[in-house]
Amino acid sequence: MAGDGGVAYSTRPGQAGYGDPGRTAGAYFALYRNNLGRSRPARKMLKFFQRGMDKLPSGHVSPMMHLLAGAIACKASPQGKHWKEYWKTYRPYFMSSRLHSGAFAARPTRESRAIRSNTDRNLGHCWTTGTLVIILNLAQESDPYPHLFRAPKKRPKP
Repeated sequence: MAGDGGVAYSTRPGQAGYGDPGRTAGAYFALYRNNLGRSRPARKMLKFFQRGMDKLPSGHVSPMMHLLAGAIACKASPQGKHWKEYWKTYRPYFMSSRLHSGAFAARPTRESRAIRSNTDRNLGHCWTTGTLVIILNLAQESDPYPHLFRAPKKRPKP
């Protein structure tokens, strides 16, 4: 984690310190599941994520993975206070990705245009649709995935 709370792509020179909201959301959720969701690093990650939440689809390689990590982090955040902002930001994005068949299509990003490849598109409609179904269930159900959000077990003292 960088000093601002963001989780970077790599620790290699030139790549360290550039946090990404999607990777940060996933790291926050890992801390949450290990009963460290209220720790100082987790709080810094959550603040970084909140500041950059609108940039989730620009994450490296798979925007769908970044959007999923962001949704799960929002649901896990204290009192789920970030969820309303997430849903307000991304509901139009999701709905505009819907195909006539009911499936969801991958959306191009600056990176996918530059490299002329789109990982989400290469993985197909099942990948994108499956990911968005999980996110849509988070929006519609009070507790659609209880195994993800049940209270973490207390860690034994070393």
